[in-house]
Amino acid sequence: NRIARADAERAADLGASNVDSRGHLLAYFRDRAPDRDHVDPAVCVNALYLLHLLGRARDAAETEALVHRFLVDARHLEGTRYYQSPDTFLFFLARLCARFAPARARFAAPLARALDARVGASDSALELSLRVLARQRLGLDDRGERRVLAARAAADGSFPSYALFRAGKRATYYGCAALTTSFAAAAIDRRDGALSDAGPSTYYAAPS
Repeated sequence: NRIARADAERAADLGASNVDSRGHLLAYFRDRAPDRDHVDPAVCVNALYLLHLLGRARDAAETEALVHRFLVDARHLEGTRYYQSPDTFLFFLARLCARFAPARARFAAPLARALDARVGASDSALELSLRVLARQRLGLDDRGERRVLAARAAADGSFPSYALFRAGKRATYYGCAALTTSFAAAAIDRRDGALSDAGPSTYYAAPS
């Protein structure tokens, strides 16, 4: 669903002003969670998408620099506070690069190297899907991982549940088979990696 430009601008105003002392975008709004001054690079990438979309990337220059350092220093290999898999961060960043030329100019080369380093890193259907989609969005060959992913399908065409995100440092993870299957279907059937920008957000649920 589309939203009015004015509403998007108001959301961007709130996000761009919600920063820590170093100018990095926070995951929570200070007025709602004053004790949660967390900066998550994966969350930052998604906030940058909105700002780039509105032509306001300059409003988060410090955050974009943070994301760049996080990538080139390979800190994504440890996951982020809310996204435990390195592949989730790389997928979000590939989505940003695919849509916006300035982001592509800055991130595409180190992102391609990071994706190359992740080939064969895991056989989780969700992580395989995220890697294949990220590589497709950068115009890179999937290095055989699309075939590996297809082989993970159950007889009914579904894929096993795997957690996409977690509740901070608590051992509470969120994902489900429908979520994994939606990403896997996009990776296998859409060679251009054209998963909806909105993503399969209606499928978030706690795994059993």
